[in-house]
Amino acid sequence: IISILLVLIKNSHLALLAGFISILISNFFGFSVVPVSFLTFLFPAMAISLHYPKSKSKNLKISDFANLNPQQKIIIFSILCTMFYALWSIGRYWYADTLYAKADNFSQSGLQDQAQAYATHAIAITPNEAVYHDLLANTYFLSAQVAYESGETDKAISLSNQMNLELDKSLNLSPHNVKLI
Repeated sequence: IISILLVLIKNSHLALLAGFISILISNFFGFSVVPVSFLTFLFPAMAISLHYPKSKSKNLKISDFANLNPQQKIIIFSILCTMFYALWSIGRYWYADTLYAKADNFSQSGLQDQAQAYATHAIAITPNEAVYHDLLANTYFLSAQVAYESGETDKAISLSNQMNLELDKSLNLSPHNVKLI
């Protein structure tokens, strides 16, 4: 921190110096949120980039990849595979969460059939999410209630059995979840 302050003072970047000191003060008093933490590292990076002269950068070409040894190619390939798998997993989780949100909206609107379809699809993608099972159980309950009131007792019994199965799955997946208890 001291070296960054000295670089800023030496090169008379007073605006950066004032900004960096204000970030340090806000961190000291406990207002450390993500943007403040980001700026804590960004100000020294800006000071260093202003302090050193620009160097000539080398443009990489596809032919440079051919000059790599097999070990480097394997490492690059494994990093790319890991990155694509992580992105794919995050995408699946995001899509299941989007389906859950749609199911929740349909359920709150009283459209239980559409809510059940979206919740079932979300569970098919992410089966170990207890809240998804809870929402599906809730839609089964509301559908069973409508079926019972319209005189369809067999359908109401079937839906309440499905509701109980989903509630059991939900509680088994997350027995300490306050929302499910």
